[in-house]
Amino acid sequence: MVRCRPASVKVQSSSSFEDQKGVFVQSSGSSGAQANARVVLTFDYCTVDHVDAARLLQANGLRGTFGVVTGRVGTPGFPTWEQLTAMKQAGHCVCNHSHLHGRLGADAGRRHIRPVGPIGIVADAMLAREELNRRGLDGDYYIAPFGTDNVAGQDQIVELLRIFKWARLTIGPPKDGGWLAS
Repeated sequence: MVRCRPASVKVQSSSSFEDQKGVFVQSSGSSGAQANARVVLTFDYCTVDHVDAARLLQANGLRGTFGVVTGRVGTPGFPTWEQLTAMKQAGHCVCNHSHLHGRLGADAGRRHIRPVGPIGIVADAMLAREELNRRGLDGDYYIAPFGTDNVAGQDQIVELLRIFKWARLTIGPPKDGGWLAS
């Protein structure tokens, strides 16, 4: 059994680098912090093309952290359970990105995504956790769909961090009068 740790890459640059898409990344802090800096390569949704990305990373001595929407596994455009197991066996972290990728409340720009309440967000993550762990994958590691835009406040973030061994919540913009603005 391969143990999961969100895959990280030691940063070799002293202060900044530019990736292949031209996105400029600059680290901050003391030179000692930069010397020990790590980057976690995360892939949301774990689409079928991420299977090739995992092979490319492995060929270059790297590992990735792939967030799986368990309700889509084996459907067109998404990997099979066998492919995900092979990614895990190759040393990648194959983790939880929810079961149905629900959205907290309605979103007019994303009508195809089922709106759910705060309890539904946690229940969806727990359902995916159970399925991934049952299959020997990494359900206790969670990449939250829509990041902080998809939680009902700080108490829910604390609850998610209590439930999961590791969680990544991308920080979204404050909403008018929302909890991030306070």
